[in-house]
Amino acid sequence: MAKLFISFLTFTVALASCGGVLAFSSSSPAGSPRDPFPPAMLMPWFCTTACGYNMSQIMDHVHQAVDLATHDASILNTVAYEWYSLGPNSTLVVDLGMFDLNYHILKNDTLTALFPRRFALVSTNSSSTHQFIEWMRQLFETPEPFVSAVVDDVVARNITGLNIDFEPTSNNITNEDAANFATFLNLLRQRLEVHNKVLTIAGATWSPIWNLTLIAQALSGSEDSNVNSTIGYFTSMNTYAKKDEAFQRELNRNIEQFGTYGSLKSLVVGLETWPTKITPEELDNHFELLAQHNVCRIAIWDMPLTPAMLPHLKNLSHRCTHKE
Repeated sequence: MAKLFISFLTFTVALASCGGVLAFSSSSPAGSPRDPFPPAMLMPWFCTTACGYNMSQIMDHVHQAVDLATHDASILNTVAYEWYSLGPNSTLVVDLGMFDLNYHILKNDTLTALFPRRFALVSTNSSSTHQFIEWMRQLFETPEPFVSAVVDDVVARNITGLNIDFEPTSNNITNEDAANFATFLNLLRQRLEVHNKVLTIAGATWSPIWNLTLIAQALSGSEDSNVNSTIGYFTSMNTYAKKDEAFQRELNRNIEQFGTYGSLKSLVVGLETWPTKITPEELDNHFELLAQHNVCRIAIWDMPLTPAMLPHLKNLSHRCTHKE
């Protein structure tokens, strides 16, 4: 696939410090960070050509999302899709061979109304997973080329924001790497919010690169009354395909971290559609736990959605849009 490498001159950047604990109201008073997501949200990821889907299959996935959003789950109002990746030396890589879901939606008024929020993934470069942590360290050291390039491209393409999905597999990741990653996320969130764009991050707990306390702080925004701050969002991969006990443990862990160190509004609970990894009974229990914790923002990896999940999504939409 054709690759477009975008790089800009390096500038010196003063990195701002992370914010503190937030008030949870979405109607933010002056000085409180803005929460641009709706109270109820279902965001499926579209892996498209990156996962080997052909055009006919991708269109089937789009039609399934449209049908669900139109008839059974109005909270399906946000989508994420594969588009960017990180290259060496703080470069942004745009895969021009990838299906452009954002463009496909924007050229159709009905789709634009159904999916007003569209997030482009910034993924681990599949050709260099073994050295990806070194590319991340180069990014942390000199973030400006990447940050300038990706923010400019998001604005030019009228994309809502980014979903950072960095998953380094190296076994030499340090606590310093985790701290630098959180600092980078805070910087990127600030740069996006200048253009009313939003940062989301896919994170888990299987690698030390994700320090949930630092990430919660980085995404929480600023309460400085002189700053028009916007929170970022953590889409949890540590709640994927988990047995009941593990799912509850990871869900509780996320709620505790983001409730204590950031804003619970920053938490979007991740689920997955791989039927071989979860039984119908476990799926029932997972959605029951989401209801017990009043979770109304979820993200799902990936399309298409399985038949077993569809009634749960319909019930979730009804529960979250008919609150007293």
